[in-house]
Amino acid sequence: MRALRSTCFGILGWCLLAAFFIPIINLIETLCKNSKGALNLNLITQMTPPPGVAGGLLNALLGSFEMVGFALLVAIPVGVLLGNILVLHKQRRWIVPIQLINDTLLSLPSILYGLFVYLLIVVPMGQFSALAGGIALSLLAIPMVARGSEDLLLTLPPALKEAAFALGAPESSVVKLLILSICRGLIGIIMLSFARLFGETAPLLFTSLSSPYLNKNFLEPTASLPVTLYNFAMSPDASWQALANAGALLMLGIVLVASISARYFLTKPNFDKYSIKTAHNRTYQHFGYFKILLSI
Repeated sequence: MRALRSTCFGILGWCLLAAFFIPIINLIETLCKNSKGALNLNLITQMTPPPGVAGGLLNALLGSFEMVGFALLVAIPVGVLLGNILVLHKQRRWIVPIQLINDTLLSLPSILYGLFVYLLIVVPMGQFSALAGGIALSLLAIPMVARGSEDLLLTLPPALKEAAFALGAPESSVVKLLILSICRGLIGIIMLSFARLFGETAPLLFTSLSSPYLNKNFLEPTASLPVTLYNFAMSPDASWQALANAGALLMLGIVLVASISARYFLTKPNFDKYSIKTAHNRTYQHFGYFKILLSI
């Protein structure tokens, strides 16, 4: 009876997995069918065209990489530092409201970040810009990086930081030690944040808007892939609709690669024997003299 039950649940699991993949396969098939004539090398080598003319999505693609890269450059150090503070001071009372604020920001709709940056930066500047878009995306990414860093740090052995503090290490050096121990998992968190930010449309509608040109000025309106796909998909022009479908396939591939990379870095434990050994060696190299002084 137990074997029969196990077999039935196994069959049910495979059926649910197949049902999950059916809409994904249908989506890819529809995008491929509707992107005929646009799915070629011109997609990533030519600029966005006017209606009825062949072209590509080069400026939108570069604009997305530009703003997402800026957002991650801002969010990674701030988020990792915040995650370390939440772990090192988790017994303090003032940590509870910080955790609550971070969790609240993590669940907010992304369009609110766009509205906030619109009022804070776009309105005083008097124009949309890639800077405003990057800031909106960085505000969206900071809670994600902070929460991911906190979860990774909580998986480390408590003896690691306790040993560093016992040897007289200052808190700044303990933070470096902990970051060294979670560097593998941290790469996975960064890749997940990239995958999330790369597909965001709502914040960029209020901040960077769009542009048919390849803007080199970070203070001017800049095209992004999600916003361009939205505009092209809503257009009655057939060539723009084909480009939108081809661009959606391109975005799907980029997000899939980023997600698989994140899965690779997060599947294995973030503190393997090598990273723990390296961290302990660094701890002794930096703070071993405290142990010598205490033994005198």
